Amino acid sequence: MTANKQIVAAYADRAIVLDAPPPAIDLVNAIASTRLIVDATHDLGRYEARATDAEGREVSRTALDLTRGAHVIAVPRAGIVVLVRRP
Repeated sequence: MTANKQIVAAYADRAIVLDAPPPAIDLVNAIASTRLIVDATHDLGRYEARATDAEGREVSRTALDLTRGAHVIAVPRAGIVVLVRRP
């Protein structure tokens, strides 16, 4: 993790806890599921979520309000979802 980016790989089907994330977060899906669960410990703000498949093709782009609690994010197997904080 740096001041500007955090990279998290999910190797088990359990929530990824975020408490004070930087402006950009890469979530790597290394499980068989096509979704990741993110648990925000408090309101973290608005993010743009861009999911790509294992070959780097964009499969979705959406706004995401990371309010306190659990959020389900669709991401292909072996894919990545990039979260970028928005004002």
